[in-house]
Amino acid sequence: MSNGELAVAIHAAGIPARPNALTVSQIKALALAGIARLGLAEIRRVHEESRRSNLSYCEKTRRDAGADVDAEVATTRRIWGSFRKEQMATNLAYRLSRTIHESLLTQP
Repeated sequence: MSNGELAVAIHAAGIPARPNALTVSQIKALALAGIARLGLAEIRRVHEESRRSNLSYCEKTRRDAGADVDAEVATTRRIWGSFRKEQMATNLAYRLSRTIHESLLTQP
């Protein structure tokens, strides 16, 4: 899974009030719960919708800082609730994927 897909799965499981205190094992459990809740196909669909919206937002604002990005902001709010929640899910996904990657590198 990509980081973005992991973020969608973690968000779908429901991020607790103190996410920075989560262990990697707890983050993994959230990801697995989110996968069980939505299924891989839906996680991939939601991730792709979010990715396209983020790309559109960046392209529009890069050309014109005052561009109309209401549709992109609405998509982010609908999927994630807020930009802050999207970032927190992304941060947790990064922690999990980094740990998995590092464990693969240190295996004999």
